[in-house]
Amino acid sequence: MDTHDLFSKFSQGLNWNALLYTTYKLLFTFLSFTLFNRLTTADFSCWANVNSIVFLLLLWLDFGFRKSVPRYSPEFLNDKQANKKFVRAIILFQSFVLISSIPLLQFLLKIVIQNPGPAIIMLASILFITEGMGAILRLIYHSYFLHKQFNLLAIIIMMSEMAINVVLIYTINQSAFLVTTIFINKIVTSAIMGIGSSIMLIGIIPSPIIITKINTRQITKKFIKHSAIMWVNNNLKSLSERNFFIPFITYTLGPVIANSFKVANDAALLFYRIVIKTIGTTDTLLLAHIVTLKQKKLMQFAFTKLITKVTHLCLPLLGIVFFLAIKGSITIQNPFIFHAFLIMVTGYLIETMLLPYERILEVNNNYKQLILSYIPYVIMLISVFSGISISFFGLLGSILLIHGVRLVSLSINIYFVYKYHPNYVASNLYPNILSKYIFRFFSSLSNYLISYLKRIVALPFKVFKSFPFKIFKSS
Repeated sequence: MDTHDLFSKFSQGLNWNALLYTTYKLLFTFLSFTLFNRLTTADFSCWANVNSIVFLLLLWLDFGFRKSVPRYSPEFLNDKQANKKFVRAIILFQSFVLISSIPLLQFLLKIVIQNPGPAIIMLASILFITEGMGAILRLIYHSYFLHKQFNLLAIIIMMSEMAINVVLIYTINQSAFLVTTIFINKIVTSAIMGIGSSIMLIGIIPSPIIITKINTRQITKKFIKHSAIMWVNNNLKSLSERNFFIPFITYTLGPVIANSFKVANDAALLFYRIVIKTIGTTDTLLLAHIVTLKQKKLMQFAFTKLITKVTHLCLPLLGIVFFLAIKGSITIQNPFIFHAFLIMVTGYLIETMLLPYERILEVNNNYKQLILSYIPYVIMLISVFSGISISFFGLLGSILLIHGVRLVSLSINIYFVYKYHPNYVASNLYPNILSKYIFRFFSSLSNYLISYLKRIVALPFKVFKSFPFKIFKSS
């Protein structure tokens, strides 16, 4: 793959991810708010916690593959046979992990949810398997720039699932039965997605243009080491995110507060996940290809392109958040939900704009620097889970503390990038991006105003031109 194809596939991957995850977040946020109003507190808490525990456990058990597979897929791609074995090993290993982890899932469900019942436990276990297989297949597709093939199928199935959900919501009045049917629908559509993408995967992974023999043993050792460190990294981050915090708040503060937190967090994730999932694995994949090609001169250009893309995605959303903050301060109804939403969405979006610096350290295997940057974050987690921060600052203050410290850790990553990889970062990077963004904004605004004024100026002439004919016809 030459550099032109690489950047072209990077842009295509972003576009297809944007389409998929914008659709997903809009549909899921609609479902979340609708079920919040339709279900009882206990049933909504059950639905929210099952989803949180399932997806949290999937994150914990991915063994760092979300970052290591796109990091090392370019290296395995150089050898066709080694690449096939690599993909097959990932799928088989993850299948074994999912099946063997069902008892752990059921144990967590019984701890967090009061009297979940055998039906909910069984449905959650099946959902865990189908979603887990779907996640690993999506990762493989995306790690080879096959975004279009997977995302198109996913959008079709997702729209079908939501259409059925709408019918279920407005035809079933019993709250507990509605939750059960929503889970069944999710399982069926996830299974169809897994089967369909598995069939498509056969023969679709691109072959190398130049086949070379690689040192499989050495690359495998590096892959395992990278996976282990990224696994710790991802699991630490998950301890301050929704899928862990909803069960944690449910267990410590009760389902009512946890439900309010979920609504605020879902609204924040509507902004955050659209950006972070649009980027997906494309940032790691782009930088990994350049490291594999050993073209370090391209790294500055790639990093600038990545930062520019991310900033252009985040800045409009921050503008919307600023508008909502002003408007919401006047028409606020639920102070906790609104303020929690503002803290989380602002923290998430600023964090996303800084994540490319962390990716630089990851693809260059700067593990020591990554570990050091997480020391303040670990100290913060200890204060939250021990109850110290909640007792001193309350839940809202603790949310602010969490997002503040996450940004501190990323700031340390920025320092390490400038120290160890100064040639990767262009001078005046952010001023140049902001100036271009502001120029484009005012250019688009001026073009709109000019076209609007042209229509206004042309309107009297159009009326005057047709006026004599109207008089003649009326006479």
